[in-house]
Amino acid sequence: MAYTKRLKAAILASERSMGNQLGRLAVRRDFSVIRVAKCTGATRVTCYNWFVGGEVSPAYRPAVTRLIKLLTTAKSPDAAWSEACKTFNLVP
Repeated sequence: MAYTKRLKAAILASERSMGNQLGRLAVRRDFSVIRVAKCTGATRVTCYNWFVGGEVSPAYRPAVTRLIKLLTTAKSPDAAWSEACKTFNLVP
């Protein structure tokens, strides 16, 4: 499912932060919030909060950092998910 126009606008309007950077990359790479949640171990609501400027707690920062790096270098949405499954030991 694609991100809504309203959420995209909220992400763009939010102050830049680690969570907001993740949100911008997720939208750009068409990487769903469900996948972000699976990779980080957070709930979807928590991920949405990060996307619009909420603080990423220390417990999630290592996973968020790895996911940001992965999404930054991915060539396509499929490649991003494939790499995320390897990196975070997920079943596709």
